[in-house]
Amino acid sequence: MKIILLMIMLLLLSFPVFSADTFAAKINGEDVPLDKFNTVFDSAKKQLSGHELMDFNSEEGKTLLMATKRSILDELIDHALLRQGAQQLSVIVSEQEIEDRIKKVQKEFPSKAVFSDALSEDNISPEDLHQGISQELLVEKITDKLGGNIKVNESEIETFFNKNKELFSQPKRVQVIQILVATEKEAQDLLDKLAKGADFKELAKKYTLDQESRADGGDLGFIEEAQLPSYAAEPLKTMISGDISKPLKAEEGYYLIRCGEILDKKETDMSGSREQIKSFLVQEKKRAIYERWFEHLKDKAQIEINPELFQKDAP
Repeated sequence: MKIILLMIMLLLLSFPVFSADTFAAKINGEDVPLDKFNTVFDSAKKQLSGHELMDFNSEEGKTLLMATKRSILDELIDHALLRQGAQQLSVIVSEQEIEDRIKKVQKEFPSKAVFSDALSEDNISPEDLHQGISQELLVEKITDKLGGNIKVNESEIETFFNKNKELFSQPKRVQVIQILVATEKEAQDLLDKLAKGADFKELAKKYTLDQESRADGGDLGFIEEAQLPSYAAEPLKTMISGDISKPLKAEEGYYLIRCGEILDKKETDMSGSREQIKSFLVQEKKRAIYERWFEHLKDKAQIEINPELFQKDAP
């Protein structure tokens, strides 16, 4: 469903501002073209039809389609209002800003090819991405302009910290080093080698079946207690640094676990988190100002919806 909503949002951003004839809605005299509304709605229907047991002729199916139609129209209206509001505030987004943000998003993927494949899988064209990023930047710039003088005092920072201390603490972590083999006998043989002085990591490099950790000698790094693998969680509760477990049976074979360094839970005081909290609270206040501004923009807008839009059968 998230992919469907993302596709709808991106398609919404690509429609022309004016239409010569028909309209889905008029916002302060600006048309939301009916043909583009239908294009987005048809795309949403195709996405929805890919789900099993989806019958658009059933009451449930009709209700879903009508809700989707209403949601699409609301988004189109909101986008038109946002553009109009941005013009009033003289807020613009440059092509360079859009390109820079696209590059930033692209860096979150292993390569350009993987990035391109991800867009293709979600049926997002370069034009859709461009429009989506442009919309995102527009909201950010308006938010910053409206909330440019926002201040946060020490009392607000302290209150937030005291209510959310768990966000600033470091949970207990354990360095886990492991060897995976196919049988219990193989695991026991390795225990015998370790008892005679063999190095755990060297044995892991040679014998472990876990290809991801082989190069690091079976070292999985530091893992929070809540995220420990099921086969390791219970044994590690009583192990101390340097301990090696007995063979542990798992679906993929047998593990030997070595408990490495243990980092106890660490509480962070407010001084180390002050700037982080301040930045968060400023952004929250700015967002609230933006939302009030947009609601006011919408309340005073002259919005006309095509009366035939919701009279036709959805399917």
